[in-house]
Amino acid sequence: MLPRPRTLLALTLLTSLCTGSCAQDTPPPPNATTDGPTDQPDREPEQPDTPETTTPPAQSRPTQDTLDRPPQLLAARQLGLRAASVRAVQNVIPTVVIAGSPGAYCEAIASWDGSLRFPVLYDDGTPEAAEHIARFVRAFEPDSVVRFESDSTWPEARAERELRILRARNRALALDASPDTPVALDAELTDWLATIGYPPAGAVIASGDDPAWTGALALSAGRLQPLLFLPLGARAPSGGLSIERADALARRIADALEERSIEYESLGDLDAITLAAGVPVRVNIGEGDLRALTDRIGRSSSDFGELGERVAPPERWAWTGQIFGTEAYASYAAMCALFLDATSLWGFDSYDDRFGTAFRIPPAGDLLAEHMGIAASVHEQPNNTLRHWRATTRLNLDHDLVLVNTHGNAPEFNFTDGRAYAGDVPLLNTPAIVQFVHSFSMQRPDQPDTVGARWLLHGAYAYIGSMHEPYLDAFVPPHALAARLAEGWALGAAARPHDQGWWRIAYYGDPLITLGPAGNRAENPLPLAPVTPLNDAMAEALDRRDYASGVRLLAMLGRDHDAARLAESILSDRPDAVTPELVAASAGPLNRDGRHDTLLRLWTRSGPDALATPLLADALWASGRVLLTTDGRDEAMITLRRNLRPTLEAADAVELAEHIAMHEGRQAAASYLRAELRTRSDDRNATRILNKAIRELGN
Repeated sequence: MLPRPRTLLALTLLTSLCTGSCAQDTPPPPNATTDGPTDQPDREPEQPDTPETTTPPAQSRPTQDTLDRPPQLLAARQLGLRAASVRAVQNVIPTVVIAGSPGAYCEAIASWDGSLRFPVLYDDGTPEAAEHIARFVRAFEPDSVVRFESDSTWPEARAERELRILRARNRALALDASPDTPVALDAELTDWLATIGYPPAGAVIASGDDPAWTGALALSAGRLQPLLFLPLGARAPSGGLSIERADALARRIADALEERSIEYESLGDLDAITLAAGVPVRVNIGEGDLRALTDRIGRSSSDFGELGERVAPPERWAWTGQIFGTEAYASYAAMCALFLDATSLWGFDSYDDRFGTAFRIPPAGDLLAEHMGIAASVHEQPNNTLRHWRATTRLNLDHDLVLVNTHGNAPEFNFTDGRAYAGDVPLLNTPAIVQFVHSFSMQRPDQPDTVGARWLLHGAYAYIGSMHEPYLDAFVPPHALAARLAEGWALGAAARPHDQGWWRIAYYGDPLITLGPAGNRAENPLPLAPVTPLNDAMAEALDRRDYASGVRLLAMLGRDHDAARLAESILSDRPDAVTPELVAASAGPLNRDGRHDTLLRLWTRSGPDALATPLLADALWASGRVLLTTDGRDEAMITLRRNLRPTLEAADAVELAEHIAMHEGRQAAASYLRAELRTRSDDRNATRILNKAIRELGN
């Protein structure tokens, strides 16, 4: 076994203290409700495709938390302290490394030196990847951003890829990378952890055939977790598993842990599972009763009691999260979890007095401000209408934590004065953790016409939402969630009531996310070569007049103002040089820099796929919404009417009709919607939305 870096000695000391005393050590109590209510609702669950779900689920009385907590709550807090101890002692080189191939990504992670680390993000050349990188860079604020290339050949065989990934993990931790089986490579990790008295806090489940392996590798190395490669089937996050297939997956995970002699069967040993794969988020119990896979994995059985009802919980042995998506997105989600801290909260409390007080958001903001110094901006009555939502989100969000309560279905969420759709999910300037108290938002999490999927596309790296009608008490109330996070709980445990059976809240992200320090900035040189500073690559692109690449690289450097100015000057001085690639690279920077009219003028040169790329289309609409309230209203109206977003056409048309009604009258608005209705008469959902809006205009 190779010598381990001296910096991990700090981990040994810290974790030995933590395992000995953390269960009894309690910070100043935030006087919060930390357990979900236990009363069962008295109505049957609504079906996911019901179009008019406008009332929230039944609410029950929460119980008051005390220091005399059930063992599961003590274990949940202990898990967070274990995870935070590893993150707190990491020494972070303030350089972001961009890898453009699987081989380069593996080599970059492998060059970590124990607790000496740096973020590594994956660039697949798409607009989405560039936006993920830019969003991370703005939050992380590195000293430099570099690109690392590798000419190593990526194995074609899945088994060989998995060995390559595991060896990279072992090299990152200065462990022996020579064994030729996955079990032996994981044994190097678990044997070493045993020597320092730190059993792994969790395990990562992945497949070499799934692009989320990038997140799996990072979380395995960064959190000191075994990485179990299992056959997981085709990627289909919006699909469904039978209960038999879900049970089989749970058994395979248990068998793999037992094969590695890892204790997991009770809380206090291995307490977290990360599914880094696009397996379905839903399990079909039967007769329309669906449950969340992430709430099944980590339980001792799949006992679900009566259809549509929760039962006394089977023993939980772990809290589970899931990461899926492209190589770029999975790496982004993992790096955010490992290297970012939370400093601000944005909340939107759409509930009125009908919903009681348990799920109000302002107390959560107050608690986090008092105990963690997190700045909070919370919108509540009377400033909690749809009109206010659009006014406060049209300039994007710059917050690390987002808490929203509302009600609706997968594609929509409601306010007292109207209905919002997936296209109303705000753009995120920086990565965020999101709790969205609402029904069905994660029903189809890779379909961009749904609410949860839109949050993920916009950059949420952790998301707590329901995949079926959950009832309100399925969620941990915002104040209780804030109290748990302030105490140091891992988010994957903090987001779940401890006293519920297998139910319907899905969790996207690393379950071991904690608030608090993300390590110490280190002055060490980057242990990776050769690298190209992104500043140099940007200058070279501009020298050869590759303006699209130049703007893209400026945005990835966090230099939105420079990227926007360059795009605007090219449009003004060299319009013949404007290409669809330049439009794609410029949309985000122009929107964030407030050059909304330039974005609309540039959009006329966009490619045929631009509108089908949600991040680009949403940037256009965000800028258009700003201009609809200014003297540029006419130009914005023309542009937006020509660019209704795919799968959101009806909702977009209704929003535009509201502006037409204000300026031209209700009759003009209704005429516009009738024309759209004729165009979309074969779309059942669109006709429902348009007909409803036309009726309301008539009234």
